[in-house]
Amino acid sequence: RVCWRRSVSILWLKTAQNGQKRSKITKTGVGVVGVVGRVPPPLPPAVPLPPPRAMQPRSVLRCALAQLRPQRAWRTYCAAPTPTSPEKVEWRGSANKITLLGIVANEPEFRVNVCGTEEVRFRLLTTSINLYYGREPEPRVDWHDIRLYGPKLAAPAFRNAHRGDHVWICGQLRYQITDVLDKAQRRAYVSVRHPGGDMIVVAATGNSPRTGGGD
Repeated sequence: RVCWRRSVSILWLKTAQNGQKRSKITKTGVGVVGVVGRVPPPLPPAVPLPPPRAMQPRSVLRCALAQLRPQRAWRTYCAAPTPTSPEKVEWRGSANKITLLGIVANEPEFRVNVCGTEEVRFRLLTTSINLYYGREPEPRVDWHDIRLYGPKLAAPAFRNAHRGDHVWICGQLRYQITDVLDKAQRRAYVSVRHPGGDMIVVAATGNSPRTGGGD
């Protein structure tokens, strides 16, 4: 059995004519009692705020950190949501620069490619030491394919570079797709072009300059 409790509520109503306060006793029961009075003016519509501007990662390091440690990257750099694929990342800056200091392994070869550009190819030898825990250091030898293009680099390199010379190379890392036994393989080489690329003979073996190879 439900018992409805009657209550007495005192409502204070303020009149707009004289500004006085009067009390009114109303008895509330089962029904709903409405309060008769002045309706307040409606509030102005809220102005929608612009959506927050997402901060994109500004460097490759921040993108890598956002992929490896999303929570830490969010707290540290306040970056955008963690990128899930390279297509969604806006790369604002990148660099493809490689610098080698090594020994010329073979005599440079001069040729003119299909586009009519002068080209010089040779292999560069670099040495390093691998350090392993609990083992003796092991020497390591790496071979690099060097390709110089253009009259400002190909011709001087063909005349002055010889086998056994120590040369300094500054270029870009490139890849060439070749078919070996009906399988596509990527072969890396160092492309040296002007401007941006350069080659300097640091220590020569004493051989005389080679003739030919353009002006």
